This record gives sequence, structure tokens and C-alpha cells, in this order.
Amino acid sequence: MQDSRSYTHTRCRTDTTVEGPEFRAMSDPMAGMRSTYCVKCEDQFPVTEFAWSDTNELISNYYARHRKAASASDLWWCGNGGLAVLAGLGSVAGIILGIILGVTTTWLIGLVTGILLAITGAILGLVARETLFSRRIVKRVCGVNDTRMLR
Repeated sequence: MQDSRSYTHTRCRTDTTVEGPEFRAMSDPMAGMRSTYCVKCEDQFPVTEFAWSDTNELISNYYARHRKAASASDLWWCGNGGLAVLAGLGSVAGIILGIILGVTTTWLIGLVTGILLAITGAILGLVARETLFSRRIVKRVCGVNDTRMLR
């Protein structure tokens, strides 16, 4: 599996290599990437202005091709909507537990615990989105466990 890939800015014809978590996001047609960076121009531009260097396919076409089987709800859960809802639900659960603890002990313990549990709940919501939702949807829609395998 690749850990990096290069893309060409169609305006200036310069290649930029993306690797690590940025490559993971860039390779994911479900992630909703709308823009990326050009090293020569030193600025962000829409993905419609970039093509993968090895295939010359526009990145926007690559996204569209791999997203054909995705429903609107698939795109929503893998995008910012699903991210916000699951992180929000985790936070709300943490706040509720903090309130319950505050009622049964002291308000200060409830407040501090509620804040800590809200943060923990948000993080768990993000982890759940990545492990339970996004990965399963990507596997079903794109046919791979890891989008870095796509061409």
C-alpha cells in the first residue's frame, strides 16, 4: 500500500506530494475534500484544478468515480454532518453524566467531571465515526478497507 502520492496542479503544471494523514484524507473520496495545496503557487485551490500525477485523472473525477455507489446518507455520515452529530452526542452524554454526578455529590465535582466527560465523549464520538461508520461505508462503497489502495 502506498504511503504517499503526487498530484499536479493543472494551472502551473507542478507536482505536489502528499503523505501521511493528509494522503489518507486526500485519497478518501468520501471525505469531502474540496481543495488542496500547490507547493509552487503556495496556496489552496479547488480539487477540480488538480490531477493525480500517475494517472492524469482529475481528483474531482476520481472522487466522483469512487463515490458512485454512495447514498446521500453515506456521504453525510462520512462528512462533517456525521462528525458533528457523533461528537455532539458524545459531549451531551458526558454533560448528562456530569449533571447526575453533581446532583448526587457536589456541584463542583459535577461541573469538573461533566467537562471532562464531555471532552471524553466528544473524542469517543469521533473515534466511533472513524471506526464504526466511515470505514464500513468506505468498504461497502469503494470495495477497499483503506482508500490509499484506490487508483
